[in-house]
Amino acid sequence: MRIQRFLYLCVATMLTIPAFSQWSVGASAGHAYNHYDYDPQYMSGLDFKGHHGWSAELTLSYQFNDWFALLVAPSYQKKGYILDGTYQQSSFSPPISFYTNLKRHDSYFIVPALTNYSLNINDYLRLSLDAGVYAGYWISSVFEYKEIESVFSYMYHESQKDRRKFEPTVDRRFECGIAGGLGIRWCLCNNFSLFIASRCYYALTPQQKDYQLKYFPSYNFTVTTQGGIMYIFEKCRK
Repeated sequence: MRIQRFLYLCVATMLTIPAFSQWSVGASAGHAYNHYDYDPQYMSGLDFKGHHGWSAELTLSYQFNDWFALLVAPSYQKKGYILDGTYQQSSFSPPISFYTNLKRHDSYFIVPALTNYSLNINDYLRLSLDAGVYAGYWISSVFEYKEIESVFSYMYHESQKDRRKFEPTVDRRFECGIAGGLGIRWCLCNNFSLFIASRCYYALTPQQKDYQLKYFPSYNFTVTTQGGIMYIFEKCRK
């Protein structure tokens, strides 16, 4: 009975939405930059660097009035991090120095749910601000690994590239966090517009589980900059 009442309420709400309301759908692609957020005190001698990738996105938006909309934007993101570090194994005589370079390439499916606030500059340009939450699913990872050993004046190189398997006791398959961004849209004609948008995704769940004593949480922080086209089912300017 409660479910039926809830459905009736949803239908009644949809029927009372003002005539201005409109649907729009779009597609975009662009650059993605991921930074690994961690506490450096737990990673002495190691340095996490940002990783450049790309993203592609579909956008479904519902405009309630001239300034407020809700949107869902499922996307595929290629991101990761670069790890550089040096350490010394003093138990050997002479000591052996190691240099490590690790590149991790992650594939994620991201679904943000956002509120969108917009402002008309003129008949053709519109600024927008969106904020909300997102959920992500880790699809796969590829590691590019290089290690250099230094003994006396001799250098030994070792490099390899492997696909990383999902470890249920270590890895966290799902990711969730907050998202927000800015954008600008240019109306081409009655139903089509071009847009450029930049959005930040900050994970609130660490990439790995608490599986060991010396555990340090680390989080993905991703910035995307994309351009695309939007189709508005009603006229984008009146």
